[in-house]
Amino acid sequence: MSNDVNRFDHSVNFFVYLWFGPLQTLVISYLMWCEIGFAAVIGVATIVLVIPLQGYQDVCVGETICLPCLICSQI
Repeated sequence: MSNDVNRFDHSVNFFVYLWFGPLQTLVISYLMWCEIGFAAVIGVATIVLVIPLQGYQDVCVGETICLPCLICSQI
């Protein structure tokens, strides 16, 4: 139980990124727009559109890795 509480305690340190990450993305996108124009929009859009793909790949790899773990734990 203390391990779970410890992980929850560490997660509080990362909650600031829930608002700071999107704000930073907007500011940097604007600065890139001022410097290089429309190419900045294409670059940021590519990065943002790849995020769901990474999540999907994470789920697929997680299912692949955990299947042998479940088999071993049932023995």
